[in-house]
Parts: sequence; structure tokens; C-alpha cells
Amino acid sequence: YVCHIDSTSLTSSNATSLSQQTAFATPVSRLLPRIHLRTRQAHTLIGQKILVTIDRWGVTSRYPEGHFVRALGKVESKEAEQESLLLEFGAPYRPFGKAILDCLPVEGDKWVVPPKSDLSPQWRDREDMREMIICSIDLP
Repeated sequence: YVCHIDSTSLTSSNATSLSQQTAFATPVSRLLPRIHLRTRQAHTLIGQKILVTIDRWGVTSRYPEGHFVRALGKVESKEAEQESLLLEFGAPYRPFGKAILDCLPVEGDKWVVPPKSDLSPQWRDREDMREMIICSIDLP
């Protein structure tokens, strides 16, 4: 789950301490409760979006227990916010495989759409929709 450390929940105020500390991670999703963490990195994770996994949730416990997986980046940074949205909604964002990359034009970034021509093989059975505003939603 994408979370951030609640700085008011830290058990130790010593920022240089390497001892294990108890903290609460607050999920981005308001549907989830805070997650109880024990970590040596709590002070370095303040102000970061982090990925947390729930390990267990005791029957008598108000909060689940979990562990820190990795930092996504500084809160409100473009990269951290993008990755947290992709993770939160389960959107795949792995790099393309070799088979897909091999299908790209050899010109790479310099490739441009060829001019529309009835004689051009690239335009056979295709319609030019570049003047239209189109949104594509590709479900997994």
C-alpha cells in the first residue's frame, strides 16, 4: 500500500538513532487504517511516499502490522506521485519487452507519421484521425 510516515507517531525523537522505532504509516487510501511499522529508517522516511506491505492483523489489534518495502520519492514530487497512482490502482508499468521494442521503427525518436497518400502502403486500410481528440483507456 502507498503510505507516508506519520511523524507524530515516532517513538524516538533522536533523528540519528539506528535503533528500531515504532511508527504509523498512513495509507493514501482513506479506506485503510494506519499501519503499525517497526523500522530503523523512520526519520529518513518522513516526507517520503513509501510502499508498505501488511504482514498480519491480530484479532484484538486495532491496526494491522506491516513492513516498509521501498521509498517511492519525496511527497508531491512528480515521479513519486505518478508511481503511487500506478501502484494504488494496479496499473502495470513495467518496461516494454524486447519483442515489443523490436517492432518499433529503426528511426526511433526521429520517426514521423508519413504524409497521407492513397498510394502509400502505410495508409492502406487506415483512417487519418490526427485532427480528432482521442483518449484511449487500455484495461489490463
